[in-house]
Order: sequence, then C-alpha cells, then structure tokens
Amino acid sequence: MERLEKKPFATYTTREIMDNMPDDSLAEALKNMDGIIYGQEKSKNMDVFLEVLKTGATRIYRVKRRQILDNPLS
Repeated sequence: MERLEKKPFATYTTREIMDNMPDDSLAEALKNMDGIIYGQEKSKNMDVFLEVLKTGATRIYRVKRRQILDNPLS
C-alpha cells in the first residue's frame, strides 16, 4: 500500500488512514483491529476485519495496475 499510494501508512493512525482513504467498512475494521491490538479485546470477528483490510488493499492494487496498463510510459 505504501509503495502504491506513496504514503507512510505504517506510521499513520487509524484517523490518518481514514483521512486519506475514506471508507466506512475500512474505518470499522481498523477501529476493531485497534481494540484487538491495543485494548487486548477479544473478537470472534477478527477474520472478518482482516478480510476487509485485505479486500481494500487488493482493490487499490487492481486500480493502480489498471492505470499503469491503460497508460504505459512511452
């Protein structure tokens, strides 16, 4: 994601990520993952939240790939 978007997502907070990538399902997944990681909350839905993150990253990758394929450098 960082290389595709040229943004340091690894150092961003959830709020900073949402400012750069507004998406309600992503926001919910990130907030829940924050609770699991930092609040040591237990969740039976962690796999669902991880799938949302994976799906979002895959979608961005495919958009960037399509842009590159549609506009190759001369």
